[in-house]
Amino acid sequence: MAALISTSMCSLIPLPDKVQIFANQQGEHNLTITDIAGSQITATVFDDNVIINTGKYSKGVYLLPCLIATNPGDKITRKFVVE
Repeated sequence: MAALISTSMCSLIPLPDKVQIFANQQGEHNLTITDIAGSQITATVFDDNVIINTGKYSKGVYLLPCLIATNPGDKITRKFVVE
């Protein structure tokens, strides 16, 4: 069973070969996923939720910053692992 990783701004559900991201606030959200070295892997814009196919990602740790809409300078970074 997938573990839900949640903050007040975003929820992340890592699944086999994909990760589902839910925005817990209305509006347009910018999404950038980086590897542990900081290289950008994926960037997209979404409204409520998005599913990112991670089947072609290399094994490793990936980072997803969740921006705080009420204070755009703040962010909470979540991580997920591709095995």
